[in-house]
Amino acid sequence: MKFGTVCLLIICLLLGSTRSVWGFITEVTILPEEPSPHDLITISVGGREMTGPVRIDNSVFSVVGNNVDLDILIERGFLQMVTPWTHEEHIGVLPLGWYNLTVQVTDNFGDSSTHFSTFQVVPEPIGALLIGVGCLLVRRIRRTKS
Repeated sequence: MKFGTVCLLIICLLLGSTRSVWGFITEVTILPEEPSPHDLITISVGGREMTGPVRIDNSVFSVVGNNVDLDILIERGFLQMVTPWTHEEHIGVLPLGWYNLTVQVTDNFGDSSTHFSTFQVVPEPIGALLIGVGCLLVRRIRRTKS
């Protein structure tokens, strides 16, 4: 075999293998950890690619009912190197309740990785305390009138 043919075969094998082991999501975090209805919520996503360099090309989020979807499009290069990446998406405030979070990362080759989780928007601690104190006061006022 000629040297050029051998080099071409090696390059084809290397490029073909990058598609099958492209990378994955390593961490998804909701900030703050227990958001209240008044907190600005941020979704922090981190991952690792087996080729680099990596660039976040686009991200889109949507909230429909209790489903929060975040789609991230990354562009990755052809260098054989482990490349970590991070992305933060500011989604704003959400009403009280449980939410299903789906994060999908797709690269410029069409490969994708998906993460599913749930989180809860909880009442503010001071709000719950004020409601409790209010209930006690109402109960005490009713007893004194009887």
